[in-house]
Amino acid sequence: HEINDRKATELEKAFWSITDENGNVDRKALGEKAFASEESLKKLNEIAHKSIMAKVSEIMDENRSKGNVFFAIDGAALFEAGAKDNCDAIIAVIADWNTRLQRVVSRDSIDKERAEKRFEGQKDEKFYTSRADHVIVNEDLDELNNKIADTLNKL
Repeated sequence: HEINDRKATELEKAFWSITDENGNVDRKALGEKAFASEESLKKLNEIAHKSIMAKVSEIMDENRSKGNVFFAIDGAALFEAGAKDNCDAIIAVIADWNTRLQRVVSRDSIDKERAEKRFEGQKDEKFYTSRADHVIVNEDLDELNNKIADTLNKL
């Protein structure tokens, strides 16, 4: 979620009126505009993916130099951004529609309709599960860490 000044300017040019008085990107305003149409979402992804992947590569390179060899990339756009090429295994973490809806509404302080609009612009669950080496069903946040640990132990 880190957005540098150059990307903020690029996003502002593409989406207009998405920064606050301090020049910071208003994520809620950006989300409303970006998820308004398939074309808008594509524009956001074009701007964001290149920057995100550059940052991921930078972090991985830094950590490799320190002897770390295990990395996890958490990203809904893993395939679209080309990050899968850096992965030895893909783990899809999924939840049912209603659970996801409740979590997004709570996390982002938006109404149900806005959250549903976002979902319309996203790939469906089958897109991710069909491309994953492992699938974790995230129904209970208390059990999630155990499921993750079990899956990682299989790698």
